[in-house]
Parts: sequence; C-alpha cells; structure tokens
Amino acid sequence: MSLIACPECRKQISSVAAVCPHCGFPIASKNESEVASQSSVPPVRQKEDVSNQFPMIPIDAKDEFDAAKQIVRQLNRFRSEGWTTGQACAGQDGINQYHMENDTKKVILRFDLRPTFRRGVSFLSLTMNTMEAAIPECTEQKIDQVKKLVRQTGRSGCLVFFLALVFGIIGAITVCIELFIPFGR
Repeated sequence: MSLIACPECRKQISSVAAVCPHCGFPIASKNESEVASQSSVPPVRQKEDVSNQFPMIPIDAKDEFDAAKQIVRQLNRFRSEGWTTGQACAGQDGINQYHMENDTKKVILRFDLRPTFRRGVSFLSLTMNTMEAAIPECTEQKIDQVKKLVRQTGRSGCLVFFLALVFGIIGAITVCIELFIPFGR
C-alpha cells in the first residue's frame, strides 16, 4: 500500500482507497486496471470442457486384458492428438472415467464396463487392469505380454499386470519368480 495523488483533486490518498476521501472521486476501478496491467502473472485461462461431445464408450470384452486394450486404443487416439491423461477413476457402478486435457480443452472420457462384467469377468481384476490403461507407458503389446505371462503362471492378472507396468516385463518376471518359486532352489 502506498500513497498516490487523487486524479481529481491531486491530494494524497491511499492506493487501495475505493474513493477519494477528500472529493469522492472513484479510485478503485482505475487502480484495479492499473494493478492488472502491471501484474507479471498471466491470467489463468479456463479450459473448455468438451465432455458432452463424447458419449459413454461401451466395453464388451471377453476378459480384463481385452478390455484394457480397448481402453488403451481409445486413450491413444487422444494422446496422438496432443491430449494428456490425468486422473483415472473406477466407479463401483462399472463406469470408468479418464480425465484428459490439451492446451485449451478438457474432457472426461467414460467407459461402460458393465457388458464385460455380464460376461463373468471379475470386478477387481477388470478394474485393476483397466485403470492401468491410463498410464501412458501402457501399450497393447505390454498387455499381450502380461496376458501371456498370466496364462503361463496361472497367477492373478492384477498383480502381474501391475508389476509389468511398474517394473517392465522383465522386472515382473523377476519379481514373480522371487515370489512364487521357493528360495534356495
């Protein structure tokens, strides 16, 4: 806060005064525009929400891996156009949401997994595998590698899929060997 001269009567007044206490001249609107023009921080632009332009996408897959691949394909379409993946949410109602944005827009893509649940796919397994699809490093090839590993080991797809994404396929194999093969052999 500093002292400035009133534009009307030229007497000293506070820089935050709304009106001149001497002559009643309105000061606030002028000061606000001066402060805004002197500010070095650019104004925050709100991104346009275009979620209503994208209907819910049904996922009817034979297993959790196929469902994850279908979601990865859809997310990669957006990623190829400069969109980035943000938060991913799995709903107990069978609807997964993936928040994506680019420089000017934001969208919430919604995937309906209920058709896949009706095929008898485990809720937990499906949820875990499809949530990992939000990770940009998740590719259809990695999903196929994990599926092959799960078929060979007969172990839980959720754990192996997560390990593969975190440690890579070689890391997941190493961790699985350490976990499932008794030590000392």
